[in-house]
Formats: sequence, structure tokens, C-alpha cells
Amino acid sequence: MPNLITATNCSEAWNAAVKFILKNGSGENLIVHIVDPTSTEDKKIEILNPKQNNGDNIYDVINTIFPYKFWSRNEWDSRIDFYRSYLAIHNKSRKKRWGTYFQRLISFGEAEINQLENIINAIATRRTNYSSAYTLHITSCIADSNTKIMGGPCLQYVQIIPNNSSINLVAVYRNHDYFNKALGNFVGLTRLLTFVCINTNKQPGSVTCHSVHYYIANKKAVDSIASRYQSETYDTHTQ
Repeated sequence: MPNLITATNCSEAWNAAVKFILKNGSGENLIVHIVDPTSTEDKKIEILNPKQNNGDNIYDVINTIFPYKFWSRNEWDSRIDFYRSYLAIHNKSRKKRWGTYFQRLISFGEAEINQLENIINAIATRRTNYSSAYTLHITSCIADSNTKIMGGPCLQYVQIIPNNSSINLVAVYRNHDYFNKALGNFVGLTRLLTFVCINTNKQPGSVTCHSVHYYIANKKAVDSIASRYQSETYDTHTQ
């Protein structure tokens, strides 16, 4: 049976999810529904950064899905200019491996298809609201093993779901580490959703994340981070 967690923002969702995992252990089919992901406070993201406990830097995880600072700190002539500049930097990197999620969103497969731009254009120009039409593919059976034991990419696909005035997002992960990756993934998906909304004149809605297999790589570190988060949240609420 799927396990469902609903929370207001990304940090609350992560906190609720790790409490569940610490109590019940790793497992299959954890669905985390974030009602208002854009309300996540930057301060809370920093408090929960795994880097403080010798884990991944959360901002690297976020930027793998959407390079928020690169986008926001520059004045772009167009989205195409933004995409081209990102790919130029990515192609110079020595750590390309399988790429990044954002790279696959804007240059997918041998044909280098810009899936993200296709969806933005379709939502912005179609008169009818096709809520089930927009999927961003991350993996391909041509480029990726479908019997892979470890390693990325773990994100399999992203579904963009436009409504009359807002857009929701659903993401599916085949394997999900709630110490190093999950919160950064939640925030990165939120920033990807925000980018789509800005460019289609809609409001960001919810983010739903389906972790097919979920686990915590470092339970001691997660318990420490969660305790720090609880302490900071309590202090804020009591001031």
C-alpha cells in the first residue's frame, strides 16, 4: 500500500517524510504531496542542508534540476539564449557522466530535443487545456540501462499538469535518498515549476513526488538535521 505524506512546503514535507522513514525503515511507494511548495523559506533550506553533516550540498542538488541562480542572476535576451548558455557551460564540464536533469530537459537524446521549451510553447499557445499532455522524459532505454542497480539518473519523468490558472507538477523517482537528495529535489522541482509558470502566465500549484524506493543513507545525520530543524522552527514560533 502506498504511503502518503501531505505538507505545506518543501521543508515540512522533508521533515515529515524522514520522521516516517526513521520510524518505519526504507521501503517502496512513498508519495509526498507539497501543497504550496513556493512558500518554502530559504532559511529552512540552509538549516536542512546535508552538507552540514558531510553530505551533498543541497544547492548542487537543486541546480541539477533547475539552475536557479544562473537563470535569475543574468538578463537573458530569450529563453533560447538561457538554454544555449547553460549547455555551453555543461559541455565544457569534465564531470558530465550521464548529464544533469536540466540538461536532459533541454537537450534530450541524440536529437537533442528541448522538451521544456516544447511544453512551454504548447501551454502558452493552445486554446484548450490539455492537462494530461505534457511529460518531461529523463531516461531512455537507448541511453540508460533498464536493469541498473545503482547510480543516476534516479528521476524518471516529470508530468506538468496545467489547470485554468495554475500548474501542478508530479515527479517519479525509481530510487530516492532522503538524506542527500530529497529536499534538494523538492526545491529543484519547485523552481522548475516556477520557471514554467512564469513563461506561461500561470501560478505555481502543487508538487507531488513519488519515491518508488526510498531510504536514508545516513540515519544519524538525518536525525541530527531533523532535530536542528525542529529546534529552529520551535524557536521561531515561540518568539
